[in-house]
Amino acid sequence: MRPTTIKKEKRSYSLKYYYKNAVKLRDRALKYYHNNKEKCNRRHMVWRNKLRDEIIIKFGNKCKRCGFNDKRALQIDHVNGGGCKETNGLSPATFYKKVLANKNGKYQLLCANCNSIKKFENNELGKKLYF
Repeated sequence: MRPTTIKKEKRSYSLKYYYKNAVKLRDRALKYYHNNKEKCNRRHMVWRNKLRDEIIIKFGNKCKRCGFNDKRALQIDHVNGGGCKETNGLSPATFYKKVLANKNGKYQLLCANCNSIKKFENNELGKKLYF
């Protein structure tokens, strides 16, 4: 038997097993999470920070406007605005995956100050008024 055939058979068996035992498997996963909440949350935080670091590296490690390079203050900005509509309901990790997969220049890296200034200049503040 060819290795690809074996992989397909394993995958088929795994899917059948999952659908047959989905409730039991979900209950087991929830029980594990509740018993190991701190460990799971820490692992998820490390994974999410790793994704954010990949994004920062992808966009050049510095603010596109002023060159500020402290990653604690760098933010992902939508070049043409509309970020609230796009990120509404998405978890940070899901949004980070979306940014990493994007290849059409829809995002840029700005420091917190430049991001606020850009929003004010382009009237992207929505209903908020600062003055």
